[in-house]
Amino acid sequence: MRNGVAGLSLRIIFLAIAGASAWSSPNSFLIDVNRIVATLSHRDLPVSPNQVQLLANVRSTQENPDLEVMTVMPWQQASVKVRVRCRQREACLPFYVIVTGRTLAEITRATHPGGATPPTDSTRTVAAAHGPLLVRAGDRATLVIMNQHMLIQLPVVCLANGGEGKQIRVASTDHKQIYLAEVVGSELLKGSL
Repeated sequence: MRNGVAGLSLRIIFLAIAGASAWSSPNSFLIDVNRIVATLSHRDLPVSPNQVQLLANVRSTQENPDLEVMTVMPWQQASVKVRVRCRQREACLPFYVIVTGRTLAEITRATHPGGATPPTDSTRTVAAAHGPLLVRAGDRATLVIMNQHMLIQLPVVCLANGGEGKQIRVASTDHKQIYLAEVVGSELLKGSL
């Protein structure tokens, strides 16, 4: 485990340097909230910019990338969590936004008046968001490690079940690194340095 921690430290330092140079690069652009609002409106999810909360600053290699909605899931008290990605996958990493003042039921009625199911990854994802477990052992998720100077997003595999706020162990996709992370949402975990 000690080698894993040393390897993690070196990896984080490398990613922080690489991330800092990418963010200061002229080829890196912040994705604007208005761009996300327009994407949600095209998907018949009308919202105003003050209803959209980014969980972190999101950058793209394109100035105004085309975005697409991947999933819409229930979140806390009259809000939903929306997973968004760039249509050109290499332009940005998938990211989450929280839309306040809208429930999944309202969105389902607005976008699927015939009673069809909402656009989500699977029925299990929606059920997990309602219940106490947000991640299960074996699930793939995104681990976000950030501070005031950097943001690192890593694909990981959960090694335990967990509900919101629970700390669980996760592994890199090649299972060579183990991290301790806090469950923030379905497919989303938070780590610290």
